[in-house]
Amino acid sequence: MQQWGDEMKARRLAIGLSRQEAYKRFRVPPAFIAAIEDGRADDLPPPIYTRGFIKTYCEALCVAPDAVVLAYEDALRKSIRGFSLRRISRRADRPAWFDDAVTWAAIVAVVIAAWISYTVIVRPGAPIDAFRVQAETVELPITDPFAAP
Repeated sequence: MQQWGDEMKARRLAIGLSRQEAYKRFRVPPAFIAAIEDGRADDLPPPIYTRGFIKTYCEALCVAPDAVVLAYEDALRKSIRGFSLRRISRRADRPAWFDDAVTWAAIVAVVIAAWISYTVIVRPGAPIDAFRVQAETVELPITDPFAAP
């Protein structure tokens, strides 16, 4: 990805644009332009956004975006592969049953929370009449203030 980044940086400078001017013209944030040009895939946003930024930036600089996107995806795969190996090695110190126990504890907690909220909010054992509102008419005596005493 570094090779493509150098080419895009050279094209941007040949056009005479700073990163800030490129942002204003192409709507790709300057930090992401720097990360793309320097080949730092770890400093870019999630892949779905980065692919769009790369395509927009490449098309603006007249660079074929497909090759740059493939280079980014290769760099991303290497990064993800390293992350997954680190994650697996961190799990090795826990017992084998730990992940299953945590999953089941979360499921039981959700079921208990749902049951408690149902019994508190709906109150299935309460009589229906306790929640009814009844309207009655009440006649108030009206005295005429203009009537003779």
